[in-house]
Amino acid sequence: MERKQYIQGKLFGDQESLEKKSYATSYTQYQGRIEKLRQVIRKLRENDLGRGHCFMVFDECLEDDEAFYEYPDGLIRIERLDKSNIEVPRQVVRVLNKTEIKALRDKHVLIR
Repeated sequence: MERKQYIQGKLFGDQESLEKKSYATSYTQYQGRIEKLRQVIRKLRENDLGRGHCFMVFDECLEDDEAFYEYPDGLIRIERLDKSNIEVPRQVVRVLNKTEIKALRDKHVLIR
């Protein structure tokens, strides 16, 4: 006789139950990996800013050759980098105001 198990409002047979549990385990493992990556990025950011260096954040709303650069004093600027010649200094596109900085920090949880 096949054993049935009630999970989240549905009756699953053993095989379906195992697949659902396996999916949940995979999702949990995936979430765990994402959190570990976040921790590494936060630590890298802390180290960079702590040493007086800027921290670069890419965002899909910017051009391909642009990024947000966060500085130890809390200032964030959009800067353009010549990828064909990284020896050329970055070009400042503009400096974000306090409202924009808050919105960027809210969007990118890692730079809070």
